[in-house]
Amino acid sequence: MGFRPDYRLRQKGALQISAAPYEYTPLKKSYPWAWHRRMIRDVRRAQPLFAGDYYPLTGCTPGTDQWAAYQMHRPDLGEGLVMALRRQDSPFGEATFRLQGLKPRSVYEVEDADSGRKVRVAGRKLMEEGIKVSLKSAPESRLIFYRVVR
Repeated sequence: MGFRPDYRLRQKGALQISAAPYEYTPLKKSYPWAWHRRMIRDVRRAQPLFAGDYYPLTGCTPGTDQWAAYQMHRPDLGEGLVMALRRQDSPFGEATFRLQGLKPRSVYEVEDADSGRKVRVAGRKLMEEGIKVSLKSAPESRLIFYRVVR
């Protein structure tokens, strides 16, 4: 299976996205504009979070049989994100990541950027039990945003 475009974009930690055509490689009429608009929305939403605290959620390895995941957290905003990447040779379809830097007594709205699904979870639960990420195929990625709601 080839790389999915959202995986490629997220794998590179891209904070910008472009569809600028070039003289010899013009855009095709079949270009996925809906996908492009969604990626721009995600990039814009994620950008301010990269000015916050960084927490690696997996070890740092170039191995293609491992997951890579990290958390960006803005305590001043009460918001953050989790980026999880199931690399191309990983045999594991799910992983659980314990978040860091949250307020245990607060409640967070956790949103899957791909599906739009939202749930409310206690900070303590996110820190102690973690957030479970399931990815059916490899390579695949998941971008999760969270924010304090009370």
